[in-house]
Amino acid sequence: MSGFGSILKKGKKLFNTKDKGGEWGRCEECNARAILYKYFDEEKQMWMLCEQCITIFTNDEEEK
Repeated sequence: MSGFGSILKKGKKLFNTKDKGGEWGRCEECNARAILYKYFDEEKQMWMLCEQCITIFTNDEEEK
């Protein structure tokens, strides 16, 4: 289970990612047509992901 600090950290990362704005296109993970946001993973690789995939990626990062 996540602690309060990790929940805040995850929420801040999601907010900062979405606050920069997005653009329409196909998600690199699920191939859905949606508004895409730039997401940088732990290795500083950039992904163009939809909101659902960003949430999944962020949750996966927190579990590691």
